Amino acid sequence: MFEATLRGWHAQQKSRGLKDETVADRERLIRKFLEFANDYPWQWTPGMWTSGRSR
Repeated sequence: MFEATLRGWHAQQKSRGLKDETVADRERLIRKFLEFANDYPWQWTPGMWTSGRSR
């Protein structure tokens, strides 16, 4: 599911005329944040970040 979401996001950004480098940089950032959060975006909740909870 995550990979399919990224593919769709990639296509959307390219359709807006963004450069390959820009799209790749953004994807790297999302992947790094996923690694940091240790959860997929659809599992994130506001309390995970506002309560100071770390994983």
